[in-house]
Amino acid sequence: MSGVCRERSGFITAAALLLLVFGTVGIVLGLVLLLASLDVLASGGKVVISGQTITIHEADRLAGWSVLYLVTNAIEVVAGYFLWNARKIGGVLAAIGVVASVFLWSLPVPGIPGTTYVVVAGAIMAYSVVVVVLLGLGWDVLK
Repeated sequence: MSGVCRERSGFITAAALLLLVFGTVGIVLGLVLLLASLDVLASGGKVVISGQTITIHEADRLAGWSVLYLVTNAIEVVAGYFLWNARKIGGVLAAIGVVASVFLWSLPVPGIPGTTYVVVAGAIMAYSVVVVVLLGLGWDVLK
């Protein structure tokens, strides 16, 4: 039967679930930020996100950042799918996705207040470390 899932370890299962959940949440966050930035660009004015006013000059940077963030989260969701099926390509995509997320969150993001940014960026960094450790512990079962 070709549709049968290969056996995977608990480490890979945990990594796959983390990637699927965080990737999906990241896609939603990225879409919200992208739509807010496009709203500013379309209106030519200002919009308030999380108590901060985003001007048209910041909106173009936020739009670009949001598109990159959507791509990295889409990679993480695809990686989670492949890891769920115990495929080594899922591990490679997961590593690419979490490194890209860490890089993106190391850049300043217009429209996200400082305290919120520090908390979210810290959570992304911790999540990335956990995923990499889980991948390392379960790498030998991937095909």
